[in-house]
Amino acid sequence: MMNKSGRERFMEIKTFCCAFLLLTGCLSSGEKKIVSSASVLIPLTGRASKAIRSLPASYIPGQPVRVKISVFPNPSTAGVIVEETLPENWKISQSIPPYQKNEGNSYKWVFWSREMKPFEIVYQALAPEQDSGVAVFDGQIKTHEEKSVPIQGDKTIKPSK
Repeated sequence: MMNKSGRERFMEIKTFCCAFLLLTGCLSSGEKKIVSSASVLIPLTGRASKAIRSLPASYIPGQPVRVKISVFPNPSTAGVIVEETLPENWKISQSIPPYQKNEGNSYKWVFWSREMKPFEIVYQALAPEQDSGVAVFDGQIKTHEEKSVPIQGDKTIKPSK
């Protein structure tokens, strides 16, 4: 096993993050040349990454709904992308931290660090005024090692009566 300097490890992480962002669509095509030959292997510690969504029991059409996603990344991974798909016509009105990408009702947050620690995303989703059915949330987290891990926990909420 080769011992790497801090600079070499930093460059591996930077290359990995760029490749990761490119593969998930968070980098533009003009930035592809940066990562065209990127290849990084980061060993797993044996603990899988996971994420858990918490939703309220019900929602009121036209009113915001507080959603929390708790993410527990494998500590050896250098980057995590959280992808969340809201019910049709729902929108995020506020997010901490802010999301990096939005396409329709799909949102992405990107995190990277030399030492990934658990973190949370808390956002307000605005239900349309005319919504009256069960709202279904879907999402996944992506890491270099695990590719795609479904977000666990709450997936649906019903309108208030």
